Amino acid sequence: MEPLLVTLIFWGSYFVVPGVLALLWWRHVPRGGAALLLVFVVLFSWVRFVEPQLLITREQAIELGLSEPQTIVLIADLHLGVFKGERFLARVVRRINEVDPDLVLIAGDLTFHPRRSALPRLMAPLGELEAPTYTVWGNHETQDRFADVRTPLAEILPELGVTLLNNEVVKLPAFTLVGLGTQRSGEDEVALLTGRATTTPHIILTHNPDTT
Repeated sequence: MEPLLVTLIFWGSYFVVPGVLALLWWRHVPRGGAALLLVFVVLFSWVRFVEPQLLITREQAIELGLSEPQTIVLIADLHLGVFKGERFLARVVRRINEVDPDLVLIAGDLTFHPRRSALPRLMAPLGELEAPTYTVWGNHETQDRFADVRTPLAEILPELGVTLLNNEVVKLPAFTLVGLGTQRSGEDEVALLTGRATTTPHIILTHNPDTT
């Protein structure tokens, strides 16, 4: 989606509800049509303004045979930029810290058409995470049309205590973490998984589940 179109959709969305309500006020709309328009207003408001801001936590117990249980938080698709900002990320960070995890994993797509100059401000809340944090790229960081954010992000994330894994392997005390590039951009080097010792559990972090 082109930046100009994204911007038009963003600002235009604020006029949809007032426009429909003005239509109902100034025009004689049959009762059935008015009801449909009101349903549209409610659904549109939910999809555009409410649902994207919701934070939903799901818990999943996985048996890895570890000597001690580990609490790992996995998040993805933050899409910070046009529709979400640093306040949303700050809410996410507070929720994560409340869980008090041993590790935080971010499975890519941190941004969505952000202004390059705004990246330090958008990402700043990540510096408040209290647990070790690792991330991989998603398609919103690797496709050509988003290439301008990749380099500055790669510089900003380490300053905030976030380790970027781009087809890299990290040996952690409890398990081995493998961070793969995104499949959509053809950067997922699955050969990293070939012939690896299985004496310790491996966790694969990638944006595209189909990679593995």
